[in-house]
Amino acid sequence: MSRYYFHKYCFVPINLEVRKVPSNERGKEIKRRRHRKEKIAQLKARAEKGSLSKEDLISKLRGLTVGSEKHIENMGL
Repeated sequence: MSRYYFHKYCFVPINLEVRKVPSNERGKEIKRRRHRKEKIAQLKARAEKGSLSKEDLISKLRGLTVGSEKHIENMGL
């Protein structure tokens, strides 16, 4: 299902199934939570690989989430 909108001089199709934007606060918070979870997994992988120092990891975690101390404890830092 697609609709069209007029952009400059022609009609452009809009694919409605591509991006779903949360319309309420609960949806926004779930989106934020998922992003934090993915970012923490990326940071953890970089730390295990050795491309990120402990101090950098700790500072990035503290800037990312309020419950960072729990994550730091679980990672053994």
